[in-house]
Amino acid sequence: VANSVRLLENGDASGLVGLAETARSLLPGPDLRLLGATWAAWEQQYEGRLQGIVGPEDGVSSFVMSPNATWFATAGIRGAAQLWRTADRTRHGPALEHGSPISDLSFDPMGRTLETRSDDGAVNLWNVEEASLRATLRHPEKVQFSRFTFDGARFATLTYSEPGKTVVRLWDTHTGELVVDPSSLDGVARLGPDAHLMLFDGSITRAEIVDIATMERLS
Repeated sequence: VANSVRLLENGDASGLVGLAETARSLLPGPDLRLLGATWAAWEQQYEGRLQGIVGPEDGVSSFVMSPNATWFATAGIRGAAQLWRTADRTRHGPALEHGSPISDLSFDPMGRTLETRSDDGAVNLWNVEEASLRATLRHPEKVQFSRFTFDGARFATLTYSEPGKTVVRLWDTHTGELVVDPSSLDGVARLGPDAHLMLFDGSITRAEIVDIATMERLS
């Protein structure tokens, strides 16, 4: 933790990786609260550093670091994202024009694909190495949650078609095609870290784990 903090204090974003690894190993308690406070303070400071890197004209609204800290991405208020090389803080490729204000962005676990998402139901998947558009995923409603599988080959999205109705979609990240037909479920859902679905019934009295690829209930 001390080494990661030193990296962050020196403006080195790779310190985030050390903090993330440490956070996963800590149980709730004073150490985790201290780590969270350190992280929050650094994020506040780094926002200013980011603005200095990208320039005030971009209006950075959010940023995300790739899992291996090779890249980071910023989202601007004008509806475009930008990839950056962490090592030298230089732009990687042109601006990634999403087409509408970006509400969320994330890297896949391998750092090969970047997701940009907007409230109009559009999700763009970008090839990080080439800084180019890989696929556009269209949804009739706002995407509430999304998650890559561990290998980055699949991408799951959840939308609410109406109160208490969750629609699950599983996409191929390379082609942008649906792997399985959209499935509608009664209940409120959340995506787990392994792209399984945790489905709660309407009364929130029990939970089921559903495999998104097969829609098989595992528990």
